[in-house]
Amino acid sequence: MDSLWQDIRYGLRALRKAPAVTLLVVGSLALAIAGNTAVFSLINGILYRPVPWQEPERLVMIGEYQDANLAGQINGASSANFLDWRERAKGFEGIAGYNPDLVNLGPAESAEPVTAAAVTPNFLPVLGVEPVVGRGFLEEEGRPGADRVVVLSYGFWQRRLGGQPDVLGREVVLDGETNTVVGVLPERFEFLDPSVEIWRPLAFDTGPEGVRSRRARRNLLVVARLAPGVSTEEASASMVSLGERLAAEYPDANRGYQTEVLNLRENVPSSRDRQLLGLIQGALVFVLLIACANVANLLLARTQSRVTEMAVRSSLGAGRWRLARQLAVEALVAAGLGGVLGLGVGALVTRAMADAFAAQIPRFWLPTIDLRVVLFTAGATVFAGLLVGLLPAIQIARLKVQTALKEGGRSTSLGGRRRLLTKALVVAEIALALVLLGGGSVLIRSFLDIQQKDPGFDTEGLAAFQVTLPEAKYDSPGARATALDQIVQRVAELPGVVGAAAATARPRTPVLPTEPYTVTGEPTPEGQAAPSTGVLAASPEFFATVGIDLLEGRGFEATDSPGTAQVALVNASFAARHWPGDDPLGRQITVRGEPRRIVGVVANVIHGVFFEREQQPAVYLPLAQQAPGGAVVTFRVDGDPASLANSVREAVTAFEPGLVATQVQTLDEFTEQFFVGMRVITSILGGFGALALLLAALGTYGVLSYSVVQRTHEIGVRMALGAKGGEVRRMVTRQGLILAALGITLGVPGVIGVTRVIGSTMSNMTEVEPMTVLGVAVVLAVVTVLASWMPARRAAAVDPLIALRGE
Repeated sequence: MDSLWQDIRYGLRALRKAPAVTLLVVGSLALAIAGNTAVFSLINGILYRPVPWQEPERLVMIGEYQDANLAGQINGASSANFLDWRERAKGFEGIAGYNPDLVNLGPAESAEPVTAAAVTPNFLPVLGVEPVVGRGFLEEEGRPGADRVVVLSYGFWQRRLGGQPDVLGREVVLDGETNTVVGVLPERFEFLDPSVEIWRPLAFDTGPEGVRSRRARRNLLVVARLAPGVSTEEASASMVSLGERLAAEYPDANRGYQTEVLNLRENVPSSRDRQLLGLIQGALVFVLLIACANVANLLLARTQSRVTEMAVRSSLGAGRWRLARQLAVEALVAAGLGGVLGLGVGALVTRAMADAFAAQIPRFWLPTIDLRVVLFTAGATVFAGLLVGLLPAIQIARLKVQTALKEGGRSTSLGGRRRLLTKALVVAEIALALVLLGGGSVLIRSFLDIQQKDPGFDTEGLAAFQVTLPEAKYDSPGARATALDQIVQRVAELPGVVGAAAATARPRTPVLPTEPYTVTGEPTPEGQAAPSTGVLAASPEFFATVGIDLLEGRGFEATDSPGTAQVALVNASFAARHWPGDDPLGRQITVRGEPRRIVGVVANVIHGVFFEREQQPAVYLPLAQQAPGGAVVTFRVDGDPASLANSVREAVTAFEPGLVATQVQTLDEFTEQFFVGMRVITSILGGFGALALLLAALGTYGVLSYSVVQRTHEIGVRMALGAKGGEVRRMVTRQGLILAALGITLGVPGVIGVTRVIGSTMSNMTEVEPMTVLGVAVVLAVVTVLASWMPARRAAAVDPLIALRGE
């Protein structure tokens, strides 16, 4: 142990004597370790940290999907199917419904939007959560007409009500209705949406016009607790079987939909998201390997300069392995300093990521530095230290003492092997950098394509808000249609507004809802699911406001109201799919169980923010014939939409005291919130890709600089015999290009392999184009040439007389 401490103290002194080398070694490792620490903190938070629910391994999400892109994701379910599941599903201790939404908090004159979740009364028991104040919901409070009660989040209680102990019995006004507080949830409790501040009972209207009649609407999230001893696989098989039976019983609403059971501990986040996190961590491991190769080269060069020192120590009795251990300990000490600094930098990056993700994921998933992250960083540090110290230790273990003492350190038997090894390390750096930059560029391009894709209409000046009509007052389709029409009219009359319309979703939405449909005269083959298409209900002004051109026929009219003939518009892609070259007007399709006549064709646009990379087939329905209880009002402004936010809210409240326009945002602001994670990942990949490029350049520079020093005599002889400075520069630069060519050649298969892995992880990924790989290779080659330029200039400036005299 004493000798180990002696090695550590000696290693610290050695590092202090070479501050430039120490700075490069510690700095390179610190940056690489910091990146790995930050990414692992995110993975640790999402995958490994305990969640605030009882026995989370028994909790599952049950959803339905039709689009294969949504498989493995948390999907909504039909409320009608949910009621059937509760009655007929086996293998569950409890099944609960959950539906978060924005509501208006407070009296009309001062109302503000908050997120509230309507849940079935058994929601908290299913999660195994008990309020810290008061109680949860009673079964009878989940029936239509029951007393209105709410349970508050701990944060809402503290921030809004000052944490007052007499909170029970207090009244909270939501959407103009008075609710009584009956409980407060624990401080650590959150479900999947971190913005939920209020919880209220979800009451299902099971009458003729209730949820049973709207089975095709899938807007309910379902969480369930497995019965003791029942596995997720067994529950999934049972639910798939039940889903098939419900599809046979209600084919119009359920045909083509798959029922899926996802374990909240094992399957959420989805396997796709987990693989993506793994790919990012793998990219940062590549950066660490590049840093290690660079540091190993630096330490090899430093070891070469200490050959005489080591030979003298050996002649005084130090064994070879004692000397090798000394170098290994020095490398571990340097890596330890890099690890400590990397942990500090990683903590700063982790905090920045937590701030970026705070509104997107629950607190228990946010990245933080905990014991597991510290242990990971320590492991990465030890790994890096052993890796960079191994080669210098092996070289010294092979040292020929007599030769080293005889030559006095001018050159040794290590020289040839060392030069070959350092060049091999640079080639490895360039190859790893190519793989990292090539794979990273594909990921970054895919993310940028999603963020920057042209939807097919101009989003400048477009804004929207959500409005929800109280069911108690607007209890008929006609009343709801009239109310929405009047709200749209009031907004359209505001100064600066050049158009307004209502629809069931914003013109850009995360995923445009899809519905199964049939075309008259095109029966669905037996045993196959009915095709699906994106469906959006909109008011007549929607297409002109958004900027979607009418290509054939007519648009929606005021006469397309409840009780009149059911009509629909289709986009050009839908028409081309079913009637290529023929007139689609007058054709009949069945959507949501209703036969509808096509009266017009509109231009293709992209509504979905995710998955939809091209203009997909879509069907538009008259909003008045759907008569929803709430809608999104989109308006276009000749100027800055933000300046009209208050006027919009006042117009809605003036129409109906108690109504509040929520989420008043421009379309670009709305879509921006869904790209936070992509931007963070893009920044990580871009930043550490640049670091990999810098490390590869430093490695090339170091090797060529050392080569110039070692070949000073040779260069002097060449110049004495007439070689020009340009020829010497080209000779040195050629060495750098050869290293780059070898690294690029070895790296291309790696790029192909990595991009295939990325392609299997991400659907609709940007394809790898030869020009992408070529572009990255050219960048690496240019960087290598630039890194070679300084050593080449130094070589060309060698004075032949001085070089020959030195020998």
